[in-house]
Amino acid sequence: MEKAHFFGASKKWLALILCGVIILGIIAADFFINREKSEKTYVAMGTVITSKIQGKGSAEAEEEIRTMINGMETACLSWRCEGSDVYRINEHNGTFESVSQDTAKWIADCVDVSEKSSGAFDITIGKVTKLWNFDGESSNVPSSKEIEKALQAVDYSKMLFNSTAVKIAKGQFIDLGAVGKGIACDSAREILENSGVKSATVSVGGSVLVFGKSATVGVICPDDDTKCVGTINLKDKCVSTSGDYERFFEKDGKKYHHILDPYTGYPVENNLRSVTVICDSGLLSDALSTACFVLGYKGSLGLLNNYDAEAIYIFDDNTIAVTDGVKSFKLTDNSYKMK
Repeated sequence: MEKAHFFGASKKWLALILCGVIILGIIAADFFINREKSEKTYVAMGTVITSKIQGKGSAEAEEEIRTMINGMETACLSWRCEGSDVYRINEHNGTFESVSQDTAKWIADCVDVSEKSSGAFDITIGKVTKLWNFDGESSNVPSSKEIEKALQAVDYSKMLFNSTAVKIAKGQFIDLGAVGKGIACDSAREILENSGVKSATVSVGGSVLVFGKSATVGVICPDDDTKCVGTINLKDKCVSTSGDYERFFEKDGKKYHHILDPYTGYPVENNLRSVTVICDSGLLSDALSTACFVLGYKGSLGLLNNYDAEAIYIFDDNTIAVTDGVKSFKLTDNSYKMK
């Protein structure tokens, strides 16, 4: 009887050991799966794109994101790519043009920001941006008559749209360059959610998506874009920056940057160097950073509240202000100080 009892106990211990081995195997497999990662840097949409993805399927997710970004630009966003949605809207101005549901939704979201910012953000500014040609090799200062004429086409309220078609007024020209990078971040999030990866950081120029676990994002120094003035910890958020240092040229000793005032047609002149906006949407963070720069610090606070967004402002006197919801900002450059 004792032997039988001993044998039964042994079986129980053996079963427990086997269970332990199986559990350890599952944990180990999960550990090594989550160690899978993909880190890539490449150029698309006229900017540098960096993705750092961790978890099972990271390489496949990175490849899908890259394909999506290239396809989205040529099929939807670029006014230069013949046949894209935006190209056709501009080409057939004055009539309704069929577009993808995504493009129609992006344009509707842009118009919503235009309405809430009283036109400080306006995608119908395309004719003015073409005059300045900040993206080309021969940027120039347009004449006041050229700007005055181009401004006649700037009016978001003249746009009409539904879920599958968009119409701009005769002579108008839209440019989604101010939100394209944020849109790319939103589309990347959709891919990541469906891929099952654990975490990722995707940087598309001045727009960054933090997906999954928290990550530290640097806030660029306006005087040296290889350095940061501070950092902020984010989780499942998008952050976009608009700054006077991103694209500019100098002529006759005067600096002209690419953030244009839709009211005047000239680069915004205020005491801001950059605005960084944090919110759930890449498109909104991109659009709001531009609108907030145009409106200025005090004039933009109400707009941020409309979208439950937060912001970091850097001023020309090397001071920094953050909205109340920005809790994790850490100043790292002692040449700057908090307001």
